[in-house]
Amino acid sequence: MVSMILNNKGFSLVSVMVAAGLLGGLSLAVMELMKNMGNVQTFSQSSMDYLDLSREITFILSSPNDCAASFQGVTFRGSTIQGTPVDIELWNSDQDGNRSRMRFTGNSSDPKSKFGKMKIKSISFSMPDYTGGDFSVGSGQSFKGTLEVTGEKKISSNKMRDTRPISRTLRVFFDTDSSGESSVTGCTSLSQVSDEYDVELNSCSWSGYVNTWDALVDYTCPDNEVMAGVRSTHNNGTEDRRYSFNCCRATANGTDLVKSFSVFSGDVNSKDQLVNYTCPTPLVYTGVKSSHDNGSEDRAFSFQCSSMILNEFTKLKDCEISSYVNNMDANVDYTCPLDKILVGEMSYHNNGTEDRRFRYKCCSLIAR
Repeated sequence: MVSMILNNKGFSLVSVMVAAGLLGGLSLAVMELMKNMGNVQTFSQSSMDYLDLSREITFILSSPNDCAASFQGVTFRGSTIQGTPVDIELWNSDQDGNRSRMRFTGNSSDPKSKFGKMKIKSISFSMPDYTGGDFSVGSGQSFKGTLEVTGEKKISSNKMRDTRPISRTLRVFFDTDSSGESSVTGCTSLSQVSDEYDVELNSCSWSGYVNTWDALVDYTCPDNEVMAGVRSTHNNGTEDRRYSFNCCRATANGTDLVKSFSVFSGDVNSKDQLVNYTCPTPLVYTGVKSSHDNGSEDRAFSFQCSSMILNEFTKLKDCEISSYVNNMDANVDYTCPLDKILVGEMSYHNNGTEDRRFRYKCCSLIAR
């Protein structure tokens, strides 16, 4: 009996501790991946909320009745309106032009200061082009002014970031009394809704190989450029690939789009596992990170997704997914169809050849 106990083979304490450590490390990696994916979704949604808010403000101010309802009861003095904006709220009106429903306010204690994952900090009106004193007594006066909305958006589960101010140009009508105080009687928007333009790619160039065998890939396109192509070559000795990327300037109506924000996805796959990733709409590829593991002879991939802006927003159209662009151990030399941008990647790993086959998703962009 004693001999059986002594000869019984089981897990040693060291083995159990090592296994527990590995399991704990794996759990932390999974938790970090989930956190990164959640942050990408939060960032994307808050950015879409910003664009939606911008459109809602445009619609309100484009309606003379809603514009007048928003300025109902607003007074100012010409001597201070240039440098001291007045706070207002944005309202919808009823058929008689009276206030019917508040839409947005900069009052932080009011629920209408929140819009999706955005928080409105202020809504104010000023006349930056007016340099005189108080307006003279009279009725039916008018002058050009600017309405500005400031806010912040949620970029992760516990972080906020200030947004670019939303600015609209108005012509405000008012009466001025004998004390020099002006009372707004109406307004009309001077900001035109922007046309939509197809985005074209220009000044494209290949990076050259950005990594050596078995080494880290950590590449981001130059400022305000997008990714439109991938090249790679495989080595059977190291069982790895070296990568090169094609980056381009994106233009619409003769103007370069600018990068308004970027976020990395975090690793989208484990070694030997499928890659099936697409940037949150309407973000596009602007960078790649990838680490190689000599045990599995495979790579994990992380993608930088960015929002490219002309004036108000961009949207995707005519997306397509390529067929496989390479055989195992063969070169990859892929560029998106004309004026399309990389937004996604799919690949699988083969343990026999220790390589991957790749497919890519490309889309056209529309900018406003």
